[in-house]
Amino acid sequence: MIMIRKMALIAIGSVLYLMISAQSKDDILLKVGNTDVTVGEFKYIYEKNNGTQADYSEKSLAEYLDLYTKFKLKVAKARQIKLDTISSLM
Repeated sequence: MIMIRKMALIAIGSVLYLMISAQSKDDILLKVGNTDVTVGEFKYIYEKNNGTQADYSEKSLAEYLDLYTKFKLKVAKARQIKLDTISSLM
């Protein structure tokens, strides 16, 4: 749990830095295991899930980044323990 919090803090700092410096959508926002998460991917998911309420406030982005990071960590763990290969779950 502490590791997740540290990763979230690093990710939040990264998002804020990337927003300020106006990076391109292909720049890597964070890394989960061997998987890169780009600014464009995060922006797309943020806008898709927040719709017209996507306000890009620091609080909103920080909260969503925390949720998205946890989601990506769970997906990585599921792949690591091969849950993605169980036919009954597909």
